[in-house]
Amino acid sequence: RTFGQIVEDLLASLRAGFAQIDTLALVLDKGNNSAKNFAALHGVIRWVGSLTPSHYEDLMALPLDAYTGQWENGQGTVLRYHRCRRSVMGIDCALVLTYNDRLHRKQDHSFENGIEKIQRQMNDKWTSYKRKRAALPPAVATLLKESPYASCMTAHVEKGQLVFTRTEEIQTRKKRFGKNLLFSAQPQDDPAWIIAQYHSKDRIEDDFKLLKDPELIR
Repeated sequence: RTFGQIVEDLLASLRAGFAQIDTLALVLDKGNNSAKNFAALHGVIRWVGSLTPSHYEDLMALPLDAYTGQWENGQGTVLRYHRCRRSVMGIDCALVLTYNDRLHRKQDHSFENGIEKIQRQMNDKWTSYKRKRAALPPAVATLLKESPYASCMTAHVEKGQLVFTRTEEIQTRKKRFGKNLLFSAQPQDDPAWIIAQYHSKDRIEDDFKLLKDPELIR
């Protein structure tokens, strides 16, 4: 069964069981973003979703004063946002780039901890050698190569010590921290509505987590 057929069946069931609903909106998982799926949805239902930030580096580079809007969920979450229009998978869409300062700090803290951890692991491996090498041993180099931070720094041996050098990739990644790129297939949609619809999926995901809770099952 195709994605389009599944959506049509779902809509038919919802409309049959909830006749009082006037408007339906579908919140897409990022993995469902494709030109084929968008074509199947176009003209059938409104939908919102998220995009991969790294595919829109020009938007990631925008200064924070370009985020002129503000959205609050009434539970302490405050987002700043920037709205624009782009063609996504051949569909004219409204894009909403959000920024969450709390999320930014959390991601930055996690990232720096990860950098420190891989450097510590490499240093531990280096100091385990009784005889120091003039060049970086393959086993030490592999630790960095196989980590998520391989493109974020380089390592070399200098005066018997490991020396780490950060690359520009770190700043590229940090420009994305705290940010989420949302979209709606209706370019006239209000940014606040797009954000609210997208975040509504959190309630569904929380319900699924509750249903899978081992304590609840017992």
